[in-house]
Amino acid sequence: MKSFLAAAIQMTTGADKAANLEKAEHLTRLAAARGARLIALPEVFNWRGKRSDEPAAAESLDGVTLTLMRRLARELEIHLLAGSITEHAPGESRRHNTSVLLAPDGAQLAVYRKIHLFDIDLPGRVTVKESDVKIPGSEVVTAATALGTVGLTVCYDLRFPELYRRLAFSGARILTIPSAFTFPTGEAHWDVLIRARAVRPQRPRLQRLRQFDDRRPLGTSAGPRLR
Repeated sequence: MKSFLAAAIQMTTGADKAANLEKAEHLTRLAAARGARLIALPEVFNWRGKRSDEPAAAESLDGVTLTLMRRLARELEIHLLAGSITEHAPGESRRHNTSVLLAPDGAQLAVYRKIHLFDIDLPGRVTVKESDVKIPGSEVVTAATALGTVGLTVCYDLRFPELYRRLAFSGARILTIPSAFTFPTGEAHWDVLIRARAVRPQRPRLQRLRQFDDRRPLGTSAGPRLR
């Protein structure tokens, strides 16, 4: 795997999609100007709001968000991970949590739909049931790039080591984990889980935590530089 600089972008996403995309574009341009060749945006970076508003905020892979991301990747000549978006699932009432990797010419290298959905109930602390509104994916996804083979995952996937073992056996040398961990679970488990996935199966990883809504997120983050 060749030496390169990667950037893991952190941002606080809200219900104003236009403002979120403006911020994402600004930070992507800043990272590219500093020499990053692989840039990763956070989970659901383009929109995060009330669940009742999610159907209207969901997009196809040809929607406004990924159209912008493809243009940026092409203009800046970077590998760009569109952390994840809420993707329409035709004929379904629920949607996918989808991560997309783009090439420096703007081509779509890989589409990964989050397999492990975040269903948790910690009484008095945090309750989330992602499966109420999301459909799990079923495919393990890697993409061969000039930087090395990339294995795509999202957030709660981090808790399932067999997924990372399969990615390693598929040749992944870089693991992407755009994430929005809540504070209670993140404070307790994030660092140790990241270390475990990096050591076994011994792969560099690109991670990102970001703050969102009133579930008291884990606000500190540490995305490593990959050289």
